[in-house]
Amino acid sequence: MKRPNDNKRDGALLILRYLDGLTRPAEERALRDRLAREPELRSEWVAISRQHAALSEILKAGHHASQEERAGQAGVVDFETSRRDPAGRRADGRSRPHLPAASPRPWGRWITGIAALLLLALGLWLRGPWRVPGPADTAATQPALTATIVAVEGAAFARGPQARRTIAVGDRLLAGEILVTEHAAACTLTCSDQTTLELGPNAELAMNIEHPSQNAKQAGSVSLQRGELRAHVEHQANRTIAFLTPHAIVDVVGTRFTLQVSRDTTKIAMQEGSVRVSSRTDQSTTTLSAGQYAVAGGGIQLTAMPLPRRGKPSAVRTTDGLIALYAFREGAGEIVRDSAPAQPAVNLRIQERHAVRWLPGGGLAVVAPTIIESAGHPHKITQACKNSNELTLEAWVKPRLPLPHQEVARIVTLSRHIGERSFMLGQYQDFYSFRLRTTADQYVIGQSAAVMPRGACETKLTHLAVTRHADGRIRAFVNGRECQMFEGEQGNTHRAPRSVMSGTFANWDPAPFNRLAIADEFPPFSGSLHPRAWLGEIFLVAIYDRALSSEHVRQNFQAGHLPSPLPARHPHRTQLFSNSRN
Repeated sequence: MKRPNDNKRDGALLILRYLDGLTRPAEERALRDRLAREPELRSEWVAISRQHAALSEILKAGHHASQEERAGQAGVVDFETSRRDPAGRRADGRSRPHLPAASPRPWGRWITGIAALLLLALGLWLRGPWRVPGPADTAATQPALTATIVAVEGAAFARGPQARRTIAVGDRLLAGEILVTEHAAACTLTCSDQTTLELGPNAELAMNIEHPSQNAKQAGSVSLQRGELRAHVEHQANRTIAFLTPHAIVDVVGTRFTLQVSRDTTKIAMQEGSVRVSSRTDQSTTTLSAGQYAVAGGGIQLTAMPLPRRGKPSAVRTTDGLIALYAFREGAGEIVRDSAPAQPAVNLRIQERHAVRWLPGGGLAVVAPTIIESAGHPHKITQACKNSNELTLEAWVKPRLPLPHQEVARIVTLSRHIGERSFMLGQYQDFYSFRLRTTADQYVIGQSAAVMPRGACETKLTHLAVTRHADGRIRAFVNGRECQMFEGEQGNTHRAPRSVMSGTFANWDPAPFNRLAIADEFPPFSGSLHPRAWLGEIFLVAIYDRALSSEHVRQNFQAGHLPSPLPARHPHRTQLFSNSRN
């Protein structure tokens, strides 16, 4: 088995053979393939090519010097000959014997050649694997930044020098390729240094593009030619990552920020950390910190400015009837805690930790399919709702569009599997769906459905609430405003408006069948993973055993997606298994 140093030495020898014209066609193809996939070998190619060119110039100079020496000696003879008369006699009339031209002395040429060979050997030794590397070498020889696709939505492809290919989860973005997302598409990548890149629609991205400010401390570069990119860069030890756009260069050590590239400008908005921004048009620079932004290009002066702030919510969330609350404030780990006053707590577990990313300040980004599930049946939710025959489902979300499948993705569900549930709030492409099981349900599996209008689902922070009263009335709210609900489910099956789901919750499944889940559905059988995966950012999920009034829905909306303070636990409220209201 070859060691890395042996592989590097073989590559250098192959380059020398190629430059000397000694390679066979198969060796030339092998060299081209290695240069395409090995950044270190490309650096070796540049260095050896320069040394080879310098050697050629030196040898040419030595060869020309020998020719000039011979020409000079011939010139002396010609000069003496020019003093003869036409008959070849000297000035005194006597014949002068012809002197043969002196043979050239080769010492200068040999000395020049030996010096050139020593120079080449010294250069190879200085770059060779047998020398102990110093700090500068360690930075310069770090492996190039690579990126792997972890989530794809809509039409996205990689365009290479020769052809284009459709990308899928698990693919790597190869050297020389440009990742392209089309209209309404999105793509998430994880880099080799754990940096996360979220590429929006109509965007183009490439990795490790050479640029004027490149230096040995840079771990690599990310180039965004158009579109929007959200980056969460892990802290780099003594190294930086350069983010390039047509108008700016952003040097990053570790931070979270957003790039928006249009035809004439680039906007850099900081969420946390700090970056150094350089304009590519007038070479001006500035430093941005959390809560600031700057615009480069378009004749705009590069200046740090504060991000517009949203009004601070003054309302406090209502807690009457609150039986489960997930505020996603943990910031790390795989457990999402139930912080509702009602006991016992129904904590949830993230099944695939790599598929999510905790957001600073609160919230969870679901970047790849996973399920966030309870360990068992949530008795307190089932019993409290069966006692009241009322329900409110509430969520703060920022969904992705389009969905990676043509099914209803689960935001929150209390279910057994995809075909049997007590309730569900989900997303079907650009609208939201609500399903509920009651004694009036013809199929006794919770298929009674109502949907919100098309276009209600947008790729921005959204507050959702669906209520069901004991008399069967249902209401839906988007960002504090009530909206009409319709019969039907998927596709174009919208029919008449729907405002009632009659019956009671007496047929909700008892323990241990139903469980609570967020961001996906339980598979119908073992091995069927992520049948109804939901992707996006989620900030809050709340479940009430009563139908909130429109005033209480607006109150919760005004409290914001990161409410503070959270409701305190009340030790005396250990159960809600009665019809009384606290």
